[in-house]
Amino acid sequence: MPGLQRAPSVRRHGLKLWHYVVRRLLLLVPFVILLTSTTFLLSRVAPADPVGLAIGRHATEEMREKVARQFGLEKPLHVQYLVFLRDLTRGDFGRSLASRAPVINDLRRCFPATIELSLAALTLATLIGVPLGLLAARCRDTAIDHGTRLISIFGVSFPAFWLALMLQLLIVVLLPIWPITGRFSDTVPPPTRITGLYVLDSILTLDFQSLGISLQYLFLPAVTLALGSLAEISRLTRSGVIEALSKDFVLNARASGLPEIVILFRHALRYAAIPILTIGGLLFTWTLSGAVLVEVIFAWPGLGRYAVKSSVFMDFRPILAVVLVFGLSAALVNLVIDVLYRALDPRVRY
Repeated sequence: MPGLQRAPSVRRHGLKLWHYVVRRLLLLVPFVILLTSTTFLLSRVAPADPVGLAIGRHATEEMREKVARQFGLEKPLHVQYLVFLRDLTRGDFGRSLASRAPVINDLRRCFPATIELSLAALTLATLIGVPLGLLAARCRDTAIDHGTRLISIFGVSFPAFWLALMLQLLIVVLLPIWPITGRFSDTVPPPTRITGLYVLDSILTLDFQSLGISLQYLFLPAVTLALGSLAEISRLTRSGVIEALSKDFVLNARASGLPEIVILFRHALRYAAIPILTIGGLLFTWTLSGAVLVEVIFAWPGLGRYAVKSSVFMDFRPILAVVLVFGLSAALVNLVIDVLYRALDPRVRY
């Protein structure tokens, strides 16, 4: 019976996928050890005095020793690192030298803001970049194609911090009532926290006033981060679709009388989707790192701004936590993308 013959292969594929995911997750262990050890060493050998920066120059030697003992800074470097790894297995990132607050509380507050900004930027870049790439491929070597390529050149040429400043100046002149800093209005309470993503929480709670305010504050930093990603997605979509249009399966689809729009979206775009998905993982990592300067300029209360403030005081526990969260986020996103390859191309094997 055909159904009984296909079942083992389906089970084998499911097991292969499961084994692949488990293996990738296990590989995160040495990745975390290498990432934390490198960051820990660099943060501790830097020529700075974190205790002095935290309690002030005029602190007595007794106060300095007390703070050092409180945070375990009097112990040898390798002992401090082992203690950090032990606490990390318990979900404890320690306390901040500057604020004395648990770092995990700061992560819970700041990480959703960074994720919301990064997701908004990538969504905006995809929604604009893919249609632009399709249009450029369909109108190859025309004025439209040259115009989209010009947008791509501008997108990869402008630094994010310069674009952020120019957008702020432009908004101040044209729309002085539009917010240019912060994440939410100070006069209105934020939406009820469910995920920490203001836009999503506003939708889930049907709070349309908070939704409008959240989108207003999110618009400028998201556009700033999206421009570089938009250029890459548009360029990659154009080249992938142009290549697909010369393939035999597209020629056969045209010979079968399929409409051009069906050929573009069902056949050519699906062929180009895997490279777009691949670059999506890299762009997510770039967006997280690029969010640091953008968050500082727009006073966005995310992990990037939090890391900059911690760096000023050489507060190594928050710095380690931010680096670890960024690294794990990038690794997990790339794992999800690798799994999604199978949905786009059945020929993919794990």
